[in-house]
Amino acid sequence: MRRPLHQGQTPRPLQEKVTRKSWPQVPHGDGSRRWSGSRSRGATPVSPAGKASAEAGLIGFDVQRGAAQRLSIRYLDLVLESGAGLTQLIAEGRVRLTRFGLGGLSPVNVPLAGKLTVVGNRIVIDFGAQGIGGNRNTTAGNWYYRLSVDTDRNGSFESLRHFYRLLGDTNGDRTVNAIDRNVVNANLGRRGANLNADVNRNGVVNSTDQYLVRQNVGRVLASSLPLDD
Repeated sequence: MRRPLHQGQTPRPLQEKVTRKSWPQVPHGDGSRRWSGSRSRGATPVSPAGKASAEAGLIGFDVQRGAAQRLSIRYLDLVLESGAGLTQLIAEGRVRLTRFGLGGLSPVNVPLAGKLTVVGNRIVIDFGAQGIGGNRNTTAGNWYYRLSVDTDRNGSFESLRHFYRLLGDTNGDRTVNAIDRNVVNANLGRRGANLNADVNRNGVVNSTDQYLVRQNVGRVLASSLPLDD
């Protein structure tokens, strides 16, 4: 309400009430939009752009150096955008492995102590000559696995990668069947490294491989479970 004028006073023009909402929002270089105008008038920044997702740090994942088979798994390779801080990431326990049944149930943590090393911008997980599970001649490592990485160290482990091991699965199609038997039979006597038909990974395809496939026919990984390699 305006006060009454005294004698000799002239009326002053009405001033428009300026509020923060009357100022335009302008884009800023970081992708956010803020109120323009002086902060002395009460202008406050609109919510700034969010932090980059942790997923941006993990750019590659490889199981057993590109092999199709899931008979035995010794190596996992995680490729990140940079090698900076990877040793600390490992030391802080920010890489975790969980195993599930082939149907995706009953999670159990898998210890990784002593199995992780840094090579450039990669974290290499080496399960040793007997592979994941500790015995390449048995079904001890037959599980569905989830690898979780907390790349931004916020405790949420957003970066997830999934894979499996299935003794007898020579072609990586989630099942052990007649196709796998035929692969082994067609390669009997062959020698060499990383042969898909070499079920127990001892460098030769022989009757032991035939036996291992035969013993595992019918084992299947659930088709609904996601895989990342």
